Amino acid sequence: MSYIKNSMKRFIVKNSLAVTFISSLMMPLSAAHAAENIIISGSTTVYPFSEVIALRTKKQTGVAPIVQKTGSSAGIKSICNQESQIANASRRIKPSELATCQANNINLMEFWVGRDGIVLTTHIDNKAIASLTRKQIYQATVKQLYVKGKLIDNPYKKWSDISSKLPTIDITIYGPPSGSGTRDAFQSLSLEKGALSNLQMIELHKTDKERFKTLTQTLRDDGHYIEVAENELSTIDKINGNPDALAIFGYSYYRKGRDVLRAIDIEGVSPNVDDILSGYYKMSRPLYFYVNFSDYQKSTILRSYVRSFIDKNAITGNGFLTKSGLIPLSNAEFSLEKEKLVKPAYLVDTVLASY
Repeated sequence: MSYIKNSMKRFIVKNSLAVTFISSLMMPLSAAHAAENIIISGSTTVYPFSEVIALRTKKQTGVAPIVQKTGSSAGIKSICNQESQIANASRRIKPSELATCQANNINLMEFWVGRDGIVLTTHIDNKAIASLTRKQIYQATVKQLYVKGKLIDNPYKKWSDISSKLPTIDITIYGPPSGSGTRDAFQSLSLEKGALSNLQMIELHKTDKERFKTLTQTLRDDGHYIEVAENELSTIDKINGNPDALAIFGYSYYRKGRDVLRAIDIEGVSPNVDDILSGYYKMSRPLYFYVNFSDYQKSTILRSYVRSFIDKNAITGNGFLTKSGLIPLSNAEFSLEKEKLVKPAYLVDTVLASY
């Protein structure tokens, strides 16, 4: 009798497991992953490309990752605090940020997905300024600078104060706020380079790099540089309201507003795909996203998202993301990123070595 009871128990358990297994196969993938939310936070520049990949991920898995526009710094902070699984960034992670992640036992995978250009724009009908040098942009933007050997508050109120070849109109620049990857890139690619046209700043760069950075990263607050949220529509509205003003955009956002905006050449070079790709346009930058390595190993949705992004048909040549304004990777560059999917690992030393 006990044998029959035990046999019946084994039969029930065996068939219950089989039913459960079959039911799981028949269950929609979205229901299977209902409890799994993938949150992507960070760069507004990477955001539109991330949105496209999120929609593709939904088609593949039934679940759409949640993509948030918070700025590069906030995105990196979010992933290091385990509040998101991916951080979009329009600059590379800083050693201090990486240290925070490591302190929280968060190991990151780094992916380079393309390029972007920092574009200085004005109203399409404003023909007053055709081209600027990075020295002139530096002189127009920072809070303090050396003039005749003395460090003083920025004295330049009109463009003609900087150069007689520039128009006699007020300096007004609408730009991104602190914490923005676009602002970080603008400061490093334009202001820091422009500062090196000054003898005192050259010497400071040699002897006190922290002081040099402070002076080039502290922007004027006297109404000539105006922080605006990274929303291309509201910034375009400001340019419409003040056609003499300038505004800072990423290339992909500038492309969307070309019926209203005109790009100002930087040292005689206009922003375009070929010159940004080659680096001939001096204000070009790489775009990244960072992935929590532990989450990547556990989550099929997360892996689907990453593999859809790191795809030859997405981020090289005429990949579909180029239609959204992404400046693609070369085939050789793409191969290096693809290798990270073949041999998944987190990166630490290479980031620190770049600073």
